[in-house]
Amino acid sequence: MPKFMISYPTREVNALKAEGVFDHESHLTFRILAGYRNRMVHFYHEISEHELFDICSGQLSDVSEMANIIKDWAHCQQELMDERL
Repeated sequence: MPKFMISYPTREVNALKAEGVFDHESHLTFRILAGYRNRMVHFYHEISEHELFDICSGQLSDVSEMANIIKDWAHCQQELMDERL
């Protein structure tokens, strides 16, 4: 198991799943991505160039997929959006 899969933030990601943003599979992928983001912020000194290259070159589609899911959800929630943003 890669190091980035060890720590999963749950509260925010579970809230997005409860709101219907993610299905079960996407929910798991987003938890992994959020966990890796936390690792990059707090343990950046442990991340090698090789590891980062492997993730960016081999798993960038996961990031794109999650961004598209969130954009699609937001598009369907226009009444919740603040037009000033």
